[in-house]
Amino acid sequence: MEALFRKGGFMEKTKLAICIEDEEYKQRFVKCVMKHYKELFEIHVVNQMCKSKEESIEEFGVVIIGDDNEKRSDFSKQQVFLVLQENGGEEYKDTNERIHYTKKYQEVYKIIEELQKVVSRNIYEEKKGIEENVIQRIGVFSLTKEAMQIPFAALLAEILGENHHILLVDLQPFSGFSTEIETEGVLGMEDLLSIASTENYTINRLTASIGHEQKWEYIYPVKNTSCLSEVGVERYQKMLQILEKEYAYTYVIINFGAMFSGMIELMESCREVFFLTEKKEEQNYREQNFCEEMNRGGKDKFLQRILWTEIPVGLLKIGSWRQLSKQWLWSSLGDSLRERYWVEYTNGTDM
Repeated sequence: MEALFRKGGFMEKTKLAICIEDEEYKQRFVKCVMKHYKELFEIHVVNQMCKSKEESIEEFGVVIIGDDNEKRSDFSKQQVFLVLQENGGEEYKDTNERIHYTKKYQEVYKIIEELQKVVSRNIYEEKKGIEENVIQRIGVFSLTKEAMQIPFAALLAEILGENHHILLVDLQPFSGFSTEIETEGVLGMEDLLSIASTENYTINRLTASIGHEQKWEYIYPVKNTSCLSEVGVERYQKMLQILEKEYAYTYVIINFGAMFSGMIELMESCREVFFLTEKKEEQNYREQNFCEEMNRGGKDKFLQRILWTEIPVGLLKIGSWRQLSKQWLWSSLGDSLRERYWVEYTNGTDM
């Protein structure tokens, strides 16, 4: 597989070979991928002529093949495949970890999600063997602008995702993050928390809990928000450690919400915490109360890592978290984040 990493992050496109015999389906599939995902993939339509040229087919990150389950044997045993089957390939018990199955007749975006998981997993395995990954955690929290937390966290993920491998973890009840994310057929955070309690898991089970935006990834939100405050810091730490180990993230962004046992301890594990507020220069009574409690608990060093961040009045528009995040991307807020982290990336001081 070609090298898909540059310093601290991903190259923008993965080489994708599409080898499907069903001509009508292939044309519709390729047209859709070209229209909606051309920024993610360098697409090549290949045919059986490639069978005699293993060195050519191995240039691709992933090969998508159609209904003929035997076709993959014509290619290199080291090639990574996504097999489109009418029933999803449930009857095949293939032990080859480089062969993955998904349903042929489903929305293309769902196939692309599966494709991203396949690409991600194999890239991370390569990276883990090359260098030790240094992971930075960044927190997002607010006592006055709670509704702005998810848009801000997504904005931060989008900007950092230009040069780094990002995971967003939403621990805020009723954040709005779940209202726009397809959760059918995937595992929510409850499943990861259960895994963390036993530490027994498979890579496929972990991967089923991770969703993809264009430049960053996220854990699928909980389906029952009450569990967010019922779980203690030990379980959250173990969940994050498992994901950080298996997927070699550069940054993990944690959106904090309701208090749980040990929440401040988890915040302290963050390199910095963005504390969204009305005025950076002023603290209202809730923020003052927070700082007083931190001082009483000897959390002076933690307070020094808090970045009091004002959300300008002109940016407080009503909309979905995606709409707000996109609006902010090239605003003064986006510019300040971009300057902060891109300068670090350029100077190599964040690794």
